[in-house]
Amino acid sequence: MDLPAVIDQLRSLAPALAVVAVTAFAASAFALWVRRTIRRARLAQQARRHTEAIAAATALGRPPPEQPAPLAQLPFGWLIAPAIVTAAVAAALEAMSLLPVAYALRIVRDALRAHLFEVGRVPFTPMTAVTVALVILATRWVSRAAQTGLAAQLRRHGDADEGVIAALQRLTHYGIIALGLAIGLQTAGINLSTLLAASAVFAVGIGLGLQSMAQNFISGLILLVERSIKPGDMLTVDGEVVRVREMGIRATVARSLDDEDLVIPNGKLVENTVINHSLQTNVVRARMVVGVAYDSDLDAVMRVLNDAAEACPARVRSKPPVVMLIGFGSSSIDFEVSIWVSDAFARPRSLSRLRMDVWRALRDARLVIAFPQLDVHLDPPVVDALRRTRPPAGPPT
Repeated sequence: MDLPAVIDQLRSLAPALAVVAVTAFAASAFALWVRRTIRRARLAQQARRHTEAIAAATALGRPPPEQPAPLAQLPFGWLIAPAIVTAAVAAALEAMSLLPVAYALRIVRDALRAHLFEVGRVPFTPMTAVTVALVILATRWVSRAAQTGLAAQLRRHGDADEGVIAALQRLTHYGIIALGLAIGLQTAGINLSTLLAASAVFAVGIGLGLQSMAQNFISGLILLVERSIKPGDMLTVDGEVVRVREMGIRATVARSLDDEDLVIPNGKLVENTVINHSLQTNVVRARMVVGVAYDSDLDAVMRVLNDAAEACPARVRSKPPVVMLIGFGSSSIDFEVSIWVSDAFARPRSLSRLRMDVWRALRDARLVIAFPQLDVHLDPPVVDALRRTRPPAGPPT
């Protein structure tokens, strides 16, 4: 059917359709207001119950309860009331012979089947556009539902950490989106085999122009499948310690010690050497170097340094500290003191505490922390010349 004929038929139904549209808009606004009011009341009640539970736990000396999960929202719940009201108005207009429903539906059907243009010898109609839009929306909804169900299933069994769950969720999302996109393109009349054959002509040019992007994309897939780096891991990248916050298909977002968000291309994480402090365990080593004077008792120094490291509250108790003599410097005998801490982000603060403890321990043991010194030796002729140039001693003033 031609589109102008459909438009002429719709004009005859304009008054009744206007009544239905205004009613649907009013019903939508009312349903949204009721929904928000009920949700605010439920949230206030939930917050009040949580506050009372915290007060009761504090009074009994128990740990406070966890924050309750947010209230679940009904998908497209705000459409239920407008749909019911609109259907009721349409039925009333049908009963009053103001809106012939069968005729209106036939017009809507013809409008949706109106020929717009062709895609690969397949006519493209408004119904095609609606179908593609519904496929995309259904794909997003299925992706979210699949990710939520997968995460709940893995957490219920307790056999995967949050990093693995996030990686599997991302892979599931990409797979469902790719499938939905293929179905949508096929529905729109685009032959995927023809599209792939045509895209092969531009593959070389696109590959050269977007080489870096393609490399990061493939690297992101490798990281998600391999799971050598996961959200929450602590890494050392280019000498800087960062914590992974989010892993994308092109780049990874990490938080530095200065609370700065770093966007790291995935290709850099795959090709370069990256230290993952959380791959097997979160325990990392913290080292400091201290030098003592050459006339110090080395056995006493070793004992004092070991006791100070043992007493450091920041270290992991399951791993003993290590004290080693690492060299003879120009002004000091150098020792290395190392402990293990449970968080790479806390290593600077742990080292600061260890240095303070070592300084106090050496001071209490009367052991001198060496510092650079310079001894000047003068030859005898220079000493005689200085004596001759010395001014004569005058009377005291």
